[in-house]
Amino acid sequence: MEKWQWNDPRTGQRVTGFNPPQTARNVQRMPFYIKFLTKTGHVDTGTCVCLAVDTDRHQRKVQFVESGEIRVVNDILVLEVDGTRFITH
Repeated sequence: MEKWQWNDPRTGQRVTGFNPPQTARNVQRMPFYIKFLTKTGHVDTGTCVCLAVDTDRHQRKVQFVESGEIRVVNDILVLEVDGTRFITH
């Protein structure tokens, strides 16, 4: 879910993806669209930037671009990221 943009050292082009290589220069976080369920059962959507990932708790700290609000999202409650739907059981 962490989207990045960086300069590729081999080609010199600007690349957008999910795993920048260690040799990448000018690495920046990119905003993405997310749709998720809150703990109270409401569907929340927005464009956000991932700030931190807690793999032990399966949670991500995201900051919404429009409001600047910082929230913690549980991975299992994510429904859609950039148009890709997730089905969790």
